[in-house]
Amino acid sequence: MSRQCGILIYFSPVKTPGKAIRWIVTSSGQIVARFAVRLEPQGDGTRAIIDIPADPHGGEIYDGDKFYPRPALKQPLRPAVEELVNAAMEGRTFNGEGLNNTDRVCSIQRGGLESGAFHFSVNDDPGKDSAETARDRAAANRASTPEDYAAPMDKAMGD
Repeated sequence: MSRQCGILIYFSPVKTPGKAIRWIVTSSGQIVARFAVRLEPQGDGTRAIIDIPADPHGGEIYDGDKFYPRPALKQPLRPAVEELVNAAMEGRTFNGEGLNNTDRVCSIQRGGLESGAFHFSVNDDPGKDSAETARDRAAANRASTPEDYAAPMDKAMGD
């Protein structure tokens, strides 16, 4: 997908009553975005109304001004969804030209994936790729594990 930020994402349509189509975007089983499109008659045609949830810090999610430590989609989201819907309604292919990305972390993740040098997951530690996150977590687990594995058994056996 031309708007993906280099982490594996899935778009799942959700049936809703009425004229709306809702999508949930997930990565590693976590919801990372959602949006809906409602179709309403307008004159001799149909008008698409795009609903993107509000962000708790103001504006919409992925509106081009947000920082996400592990973004899933290029920002801003709304113009990309508008182009996707318009392309579908007009029977043409999606044209992402002119849809800029305002998210530097997204560009880094995508570049890492495209080059094959780095892989990212929504569960990575901020500022680290998946391999570095795994190494750090393994080291932390080793540090919290007793070095002498036999000591508890020796005590249990009365030695």
